[in-house]
Amino acid sequence: MAIFCADVIVIVTCIILFTLFNIQRFGTDKVGYLFSPVVLVWFISIALIGIYNIITKDPSVFRAFNPYHMYEYLSRNKKQGWISLGGIVLCVTGTEAMFADVGHFSVKSIQQVSHHKLSKVDGCSSTDGDVCALKCADRVYWPMFVVATGAAIIASQAMISATFSIVDQAMTLGCFPRVKVVHTSKRYAGQIYIPELNWLMMVLCIIIAAGFRDTTQIGNAYGVAVVSVFFVTTNFVTLIAIMIWQVPLWIALPCYALEGSVELTYFSSILYKVPKGGWVPLLFVAFFFTVMYTWHYGRVKKYEYEVKNKVSLDWVLGLGSNLGITRVPGIGLVYSELAQGVPTIFSHLISNLPAIHEILVFVCIKNLPVPNVPDEERFLIRRIGPKQFRIFRCAVRFGYRDLLARNDVEFEEQLIQNLGNFIKTEVQSLQEHPVGSDASQLQKLIDAEWGNEGEVPSSAIAEAARTLSRGSPDDLEDPLSQTGIRPMDFRRAISVEPAVEEELNILDASKHAGVVYLLGHTDIRSHKKSSKFRKFLIDHYYHALKRNCRASTISLNVPHERLLQVGMIHYI
Repeated sequence: MAIFCADVIVIVTCIILFTLFNIQRFGTDKVGYLFSPVVLVWFISIALIGIYNIITKDPSVFRAFNPYHMYEYLSRNKKQGWISLGGIVLCVTGTEAMFADVGHFSVKSIQQVSHHKLSKVDGCSSTDGDVCALKCADRVYWPMFVVATGAAIIASQAMISATFSIVDQAMTLGCFPRVKVVHTSKRYAGQIYIPELNWLMMVLCIIIAAGFRDTTQIGNAYGVAVVSVFFVTTNFVTLIAIMIWQVPLWIALPCYALEGSVELTYFSSILYKVPKGGWVPLLFVAFFFTVMYTWHYGRVKKYEYEVKNKVSLDWVLGLGSNLGITRVPGIGLVYSELAQGVPTIFSHLISNLPAIHEILVFVCIKNLPVPNVPDEERFLIRRIGPKQFRIFRCAVRFGYRDLLARNDVEFEEQLIQNLGNFIKTEVQSLQEHPVGSDASQLQKLIDAEWGNEGEVPSSAIAEAARTLSRGSPDDLEDPLSQTGIRPMDFRRAISVEPAVEEELNILDASKHAGVVYLLGHTDIRSHKKSSKFRKFLIDHYYHALKRNCRASTISLNVPHERLLQVGMIHYI
């Protein structure tokens, strides 16, 4: 009969876990509204039961506030008392999940919850649901059992939401492979849902529940995880207080010694339970640490290589107005993570293809921590090189809610419209702010160098402009176009309006010819002289993560039928 009951408990637990993870897609708001009545009933019930037990059974429980009883307990039980500290600390668990969920709620909500939690601790002698349930009368035992089970489910919900937040922050820092993030709230950026992670956690939780079949071992695993979080957080907060907040050492170190000594005591106790189920969180930590470290290391090395080997403006200008190849009708959108400079994919592309699009735009996507970005502030466009090159840079900014409604056709229309407005704005800026001393000095430099020798090479114009604009934040862009001044033909005066009309006609013709998305399909490889560990890390582990994470084309919402990927290999 006992075995049958254990089997039933495991089956019911698995069903509850399956249901809990399946409702996550509705968002924290809707799940919170579903569980909030249960939480209210739970808090009121344990408070009333605690008051009832204190009055009718043992008012002397308040003596537990006296620190002497702690000393007396440890001196009487010695080693067993020290071991029991790992179970005692579970009475205060849940606070770490509450603060990890700050992104899901407002600051005022967290403050109110903290106040009520303190009031509950002062008013109720027991913070353990099982004790409260066992101390109540038999006639309310089963109702309290149901409420306590619901409260335990809600505690699991807090940990799930916290995991979503932590993984999202890790992705923002480039420390976790790309996964799909669904924002479920227009008001709070932190209310998110990650499908892949949700199903992975569900499978792991069911395996642990069905594998252990013992709440003691599961409690040991949970205790190791929680106490480790306490101790690690204290260490990091101390470093932040000293290095970021500039808190004096004479304040930070005593606080660290006080908090750290208490947490280290609990931590030393919980390590005794590592062989009894506590090894599970340590195994997960080791696995996810290697995943995060490998992904971050590969991404950093790839970005450093691209920054170091980005194409210089002299090389681009040396290609001439047609870039040394045939310009075909159409618009090419070259995606790159570089906010400044010409990526290496461009040189690799024109070195292997005999043609490139009439208009070329280097697109850099920036995701901002705001719900929406107004359409008039979404696109930031600059010109690269002389006007006849027809090369532009465009930084596109999205809020976390904009990504949900993003459409490739609408995106192309907005980009082309803003590109046309930029071409017109150049003329307006020139008319409102005529070319001043900088352009005059630039003309003088060119005349002094070339005189009347005919057409001036574009490289000479770029060099003269660079001489006048030392310290420019982006020396790869035309320095005059950064200020909104139209690039000029310094050999002869021409009418502005016909040139702009011609460029707008080219833009319209290119729009009807079609838009093509150019993405770099870059692989990184380790050098032959690299160590075996580095070869395994880069050539095998990082590539396995990259193959199994969300593709960049999906993240950028690029239409597959108009995608052109350029393969490259970087040796690091």
